[in-house]
Amino acid sequence: MERCYSIIEQEQILLEYTDLSSKTRSNLYGLYLSDGYGCVILLDKLLDKPENRRLHRCVLSEELGHHFTAPRNDLPRVFGSCSLGVTRVLPDDALSKVQIAQDERKALEWATNFLMPNNEFNKAVAAGCRTVYDLAEWFDVTEWFVYRKLGIIKARYREIAIKFRARDYFKVRLL
Repeated sequence: MERCYSIIEQEQILLEYTDLSSKTRSNLYGLYLSDGYGCVILLDKLLDKPENRRLHRCVLSEELGHHFTAPRNDLPRVFGSCSLGVTRVLPDDALSKVQIAQDERKALEWATNFLMPNNEFNKAVAAGCRTVYDLAEWFDVTEWFVYRKLGIIKARYREIAIKFRARDYFKVRLL
């Protein structure tokens, strides 16, 4: 978390904890807001509790990912993180939906690489982590986050025409 807070301070992002989840039906835990004047990350105050430490790390990192993988236009954007990692934004048209989905994927990829860099992921597997639970423990993240990392790895292998299943990771190394 210290790395996240350091980045927030360095990038001059306003971080606020507020009551998000009880005000929405979707268990909203985080929002990233950006306009021409500055950036704000709003996190649900429930994340600041010790029992939600892992979810807190994942949500905050994903919201930081939006900061570093900026959308492709200058329009103000709002991105939110829900309880299962699903981000819900209501766009006006099909093109906006596609662009937002791509922006979300980029932010999540940034976040998984930030909290679980490929070289550290390889070290964890070499050290004996053989399950999603083991990897989540190793990196102090949620299991859902590990599944997303494995999905990103799978997509990377697919780009170079290698068939990949999550169980295959333990036989090959990341590129």
